[in-house]
Amino acid sequence: MSGLFVMITVLISSMGYGTSTDICFGEQGKLTCNRDQVILMTSAEYGHMTGGQCIREEDPRYRGCSNDVLPLFDKWCSGKRECKFDTSNKALERLNVNCPSFIRTFTKLEHSCIKVKTACSSNRITTLTDTAGYLSSYVTRTRGCGSSTSPWIISANPGQTIELELIDFSANEDNSKIISCRVIYGFILERALGINHTICAGSSRQTALYTSKTNSVEIRMIKDNRKGKTEFLIKFEVIGCAEFSPPAHAWYKREGIKAIIGCENNDKEWTIVCSGNKWTGDTGNCTNTVIQGTAVVPRPKKLPFTSVVIMAGIIGVTVVLSVVVIVIGVVYVKKYRMRQETKRATLVHKTYSTLDRNIQAYYRPVTMDQSVDNRTLWDIPPSTHPEVAGKDICFDDESRLSCGRDEVIMMTSAEYGNMEGGHCIEEVDPRYRGCADDVLPLFDKWCSGKQECTFDTSDKELKIIHINCPKFILKYTRVHHTCVEVRSVCSPKPLTDPSGYLSSHIANTIRCGSPSSPWVISANPGQIIQLELIDFTTIRPTSNIISCRYVYGFILERSLGINQTICAGNRRQVALYTSKTNLIEIQLLKSDKRVEGEFLIEFEVVGCAEISPPPHAWYKREGNKAIIGCEDNDKEWTVTCTGNRWEGEIGNCTKSVNQKEPISRKPQKPGFTSVVIIAGIIGSAVVLSVIAIVTGVVYVKKYRMHQETKRAALVHKTYSTIDRNIQAYYRPVTMDQSVDNRTLWDIPPSTHPEGHTMSSDDQCICATLQMRNNVDNDKRTEITSLERQSLYSSIKSN
Repeated sequence: MSGLFVMITVLISSMGYGTSTDICFGEQGKLTCNRDQVILMTSAEYGHMTGGQCIREEDPRYRGCSNDVLPLFDKWCSGKRECKFDTSNKALERLNVNCPSFIRTFTKLEHSCIKVKTACSSNRITTLTDTAGYLSSYVTRTRGCGSSTSPWIISANPGQTIELELIDFSANEDNSKIISCRVIYGFILERALGINHTICAGSSRQTALYTSKTNSVEIRMIKDNRKGKTEFLIKFEVIGCAEFSPPAHAWYKREGIKAIIGCENNDKEWTIVCSGNKWTGDTGNCTNTVIQGTAVVPRPKKLPFTSVVIMAGIIGVTVVLSVVVIVIGVVYVKKYRMRQETKRATLVHKTYSTLDRNIQAYYRPVTMDQSVDNRTLWDIPPSTHPEVAGKDICFDDESRLSCGRDEVIMMTSAEYGNMEGGHCIEEVDPRYRGCADDVLPLFDKWCSGKQECTFDTSDKELKIIHINCPKFILKYTRVHHTCVEVRSVCSPKPLTDPSGYLSSHIANTIRCGSPSSPWVISANPGQIIQLELIDFTTIRPTSNIISCRYVYGFILERSLGINQTICAGNRRQVALYTSKTNLIEIQLLKSDKRVEGEFLIEFEVVGCAEISPPPHAWYKREGNKAIIGCEDNDKEWTVTCTGNRWEGEIGNCTKSVNQKEPISRKPQKPGFTSVVIIAGIIGSAVVLSVIAIVTGVVYVKKYRMHQETKRAALVHKTYSTIDRNIQAYYRPVTMDQSVDNRTLWDIPPSTHPEGHTMSSDDQCICATLQMRNNVDNDKRTEITSLERQSLYSSIKSN
């Protein structure tokens, strides 16, 4: 049956059960799942396994030899609804490293169909409330669900969080170590916290992706319509327990996976634990149960120890703060007066004759905008690179462009058409004279950013360009280029040049600027660094992409913790970054094979360096302006930063002093503003102290009044109950039929074992106890020592 292929189709309609399939060599296979499912390959082997329908007679010498081809079938099938493949594919044969080539082989597959989310509305947000599930890039690519226009929002109950895992079926295509994400799949947003997390291609098949801080996340996948693209899945699962609703008269406090529930009216507490998504543990009842006939009068509670400590702490901190503020004010006034006295003494003993002539020469009035000869390195604007004259390349000719060792090519213009006549066209058709097509992007891809390039004007990519010129006329190419100098020395020392270029070609060839040997650009304090990206690649992202599609590298300002991503530009030259400090680090990644062409980063130091003020002068900078003033008088001068230079005039702060009559100054008293500030600080501290103390006293009084009110209410309730019980139970009764008809009140009081007579208070307690025992003979209880003491105290006080 040579040339005859058998089509094997496997249909799966339920999730959770894998299907095993043997496909013989030379046969075609097809795997299919239902509409709301995708294929998940669990294993794939290629070799000479145990016998079956493909191998009837096994070779015992090679029995069981196999090769793991799961990454290949991940690329062909995983994440898709259906896939077709041929077991005679050369890609399978190249992976056969464990079995001899002459033996008969077959493919053993195991896969399952998993259900994915497919429901969405066009240009609307879709909210998912399931506790677990899968999101598929295949659904985003084919139906638009989960894209930036129709994102998914996964919502859980308050108190729960969401865990996300990435199942990346392209993770085995590149085994190189990646510092940061090379390909961006999408973004995870927590809008309540302002978090935007990037979904990057995984380094392994299944990796932990993100754990939310809240109970809601938004997922936006980048829609990629390329045919044959490897897919990926995002698995989500809601974890943790929802917030607990405490019962009546109870409070609730959560600490991670544990929660404490307590009663508001007593000290009872219960602890429950979150297990999975459920709370486990017992909770009691906080409802107060009142026993009739038992009245316990509580004593007034004292102020809790914790409240006392808090109040004492507040008052103590306020007092200490007040003392500190007052001490600072006093020290400030004393130092200010001492400084004025020192200045006065210095001016008295200093005369003009003692001034150094060098200082006089240094501090003469000068103009900051000096001649070119006296300018520093950063005062001179960077030189421009001369452009090479235009070059005409006739049709079907081959040409070569090259630059020096530390230079790369930058194409400035490239035209393809029927321009003015020259050595390529002797006779120009007047009807089409001057027609030309712009082919600069094509020559950028071939030449720009490289040290040399060779191209042929008969290339197919040139031939298909005929927007402005008819296809049938004779054409030639005219190019203009320049050679720009780039940094090609790898050194741990920072780059201190005021401007220059960094090249991706250098980073790819000699690894300068790579993450292991980054570039550091340093400027003077006060200056900043501007970066521009000159992108010669063929990638031009559209404006509807949320973030960068391809990452070129990173810009770091370590002192501020800033890490800025360098992304593929949407134009040839774009502003990239402006630093906040005078030191930045640049790391370029190795070029992606899918990206054709190089790029440059142009850097330039802008702004003026900080000024070192002369002696007896002060200096204050406000953006592009600086004010220089004398400490001993009111003279001030303003200079302006233009480019990298300060422009303006500054005077002399050295005071002219007569030898015979030295001029002295009386010490200045603290100004009105300083006095007002000190008085305001001291007043605020005193007012704050008084407020804290008054608040504490009011709190204590209110607390005691509240306790007295509660005690009075309980006492009133207690005696009301006792009066009713006495009326009900203390009527005249006969204690013993054999004795005279004496009532309880007629019986003389009994004596104690010691021989002492019981007091009236003890008799009342005994009567009360007798009443309690007679209330319910079936539920008789003994009185406790605490209740006895409470009853004794309440009766004695009345």
